Amino acid sequence: MKDSKLKSSFIMVISDVIAFNVAFLLAYWFRMKSHYFSTGFVPLSNYLNAIVFTNLMLLIVFAAFSLY
Repeated sequence: MKDSKLKSSFIMVISDVIAFNVAFLLAYWFRMKSHYFSTGFVPLSNYLNAIVFTNLMLLIVFAAFSLY
């Protein structure tokens, strides 16, 4: 019982991180590559620190609210 609960929590954590990162990359592509916006190009590498920080905050907040 405890092993399956741990496994399902792990799957939820991984799926949340993947979903956030896919959503971020889609938003980045839409803004930078789709030519719908006339803003200047910003390389993805400029966002890496923000992505890592946001992933950590996502996990901390979700764990604090007992979502896992």
